[in-house]
Amino acid sequence: KYQFSIRELKAWARYISQYHTNFGLNESYVKGALYIYRDRLVTPEDRERFDSLLATISIGRIKHLIAQFTKRVVTDAIKSEIVKPRDKNNIQIFDIVIPVNSPLDTSYIPNSKEAVLIPTKETVLSLGKVAQAALLNEPLLLVGETGAGKTSIIRYLAYLTRNNFRRFNLNAQTEKSDFIGGHKPGKDRAFIWEDKILVEAMQKGYWLVLDEINLAPSQVIERINSLLDDDGFLVITEHRGEIYLKYIEYERRLKVLIDQFKARGLDLETADKNAKEEMDKNNYRPIHKNFRLFATMNPAQYAGRQVFSPALMNRFRVKWIDELPFEDMKEVVLAKFDLPVDLVDKMMNAYKFIYNETRQVEKEIAHYTVRHLLRWAFRIQKAKQIGWSSDINKIAAIEAQEVFLDGLQEEDKFIRLRRVIEEEIARNFGKHQDTN
Repeated sequence: KYQFSIRELKAWARYISQYHTNFGLNESYVKGALYIYRDRLVTPEDRERFDSLLATISIGRIKHLIAQFTKRVVTDAIKSEIVKPRDKNNIQIFDIVIPVNSPLDTSYIPNSKEAVLIPTKETVLSLGKVAQAALLNEPLLLVGETGAGKTSIIRYLAYLTRNNFRRFNLNAQTEKSDFIGGHKPGKDRAFIWEDKILVEAMQKGYWLVLDEINLAPSQVIERINSLLDDDGFLVITEHRGEIYLKYIEYERRLKVLIDQFKARGLDLETADKNAKEEMDKNNYRPIHKNFRLFATMNPAQYAGRQVFSPALMNRFRVKWIDELPFEDMKEVVLAKFDLPVDLVDKMMNAYKFIYNETRQVEKEIAHYTVRHLLRWAFRIQKAKQIGWSSDINKIAAIEAQEVFLDGLQEEDKFIRLRRVIEEEIARNFGKHQDTN
């Protein structure tokens, strides 16, 4: 089910090495284990088994720390910090402090209307996972059901930290040239090279999300394997063989050259100029220090999704994003829409029933997520605003039929499902027909 390698062990060791001066050896040991291993686990049962195993191989105070960090309390103060940070230079989520960027180019920084995240317990925990990976500059893969908010969480963190956010949707027809670059006709019928979104993001320091990454052909994803390695580089073989290096590695090589030129008697300014020319001549390019690479995917059981090899999965820092619990969904609906609490309670009763019923059929036949719940709430609010009916229960019933039933086909295998959903809607809101 899960395949870990020495790559994760090395990442755990690096985490401890980087944070032991901040948190102490025991705390960094526990947090590293949770970050590297536990966050990847899919089910609560798997996480409980992991906690038990980690406690078994640990001693003393470490066992107490495991319980403390696996049962984090999301306080109102933490939620408030995410909505309206006190410090303009840093964002703090639990004990993760991530700096706020000050880019010259702000073209793609999400605004407050584009980046919306209701701070529930689950969204705050997920935001913390993404913030840690962004801080460590690790390629991050978020895996979760449709509607779990994977891309929204990344976008919101980009908004909080003032980072340019770009998104690229992959599919079965995606080619390498679509996100790396290719030649196109220019003036005088000559072909010119055009960088695409991945290369542009590396050059300009954007946060890039590769959405639905497991819909793309495997050979397309394997093209960026080298960028996912610890030393993180990419060679543009399709063009002139430009070699994009991580900013730290580029600066290291540049300094070696500067020292060599200075040893020949050149002053610092001339040595710096000559070193940069030498790096350029050898096709070395720096990856901007603000560049971050994210990817999202639905579970491989979804239709059309590729099953990633363990080797490819392990190149990412993989995090499982849980679906919102029902109490969090209610919190989101009440925060986003102007609807009475008693109506939302009935909506949640109906949604829970529909959700559980449809989990008993194939996902591709009927798979309802929080997106359907939000669409239902939006339609109710809209109908209420335009005065479609004074009966809020009638509005809720009619809109529920539109959202949950109209997509079901008129086939025998759907008859029972349609009937029980209709009965549940009627039980909560009464029987109503759309006469408009």
